Amino acid sequence: MSAALSTVVVPLAAEHAEQVLAVYQAGIDEGNATFETVAPTWEAFDAAKLPEHRFSALDENGTVLGWVAASRVSDRCAYQGVVEHSVYVRSAARGRGIASILLKALIDSTEQAG
Repeated sequence: MSAALSTVVVPLAAEHAEQVLAVYQAGIDEGNATFETVAPTWEAFDAAKLPEHRFSALDENGTVLGWVAASRVSDRCAYQGVVEHSVYVRSAARGRGIASILLKALIDSTEQAG
């Protein structure tokens, strides 16, 4: 079964927190794409990410396969509309197009927001 048929993308919410942070920590432990050494608390993560531009990819059992989120780069008007994004995929779900699905959801949401 393809990733598109068995994966649903939903807004990333507090109900996904434990799994999202576990996927994040696994990425950190692997040395991928961050200067962080530990995943933040849910409160810190939630405060740092733009709520309208963050998504989880779930399998048919509700397991978080990956997530994508955007953060504001700066409050300065010259940076209006510029975001920094993160995308992490659970190691067992890699190679199935999950990151592409998540990035498409992020691009669609940011383009719709202007």
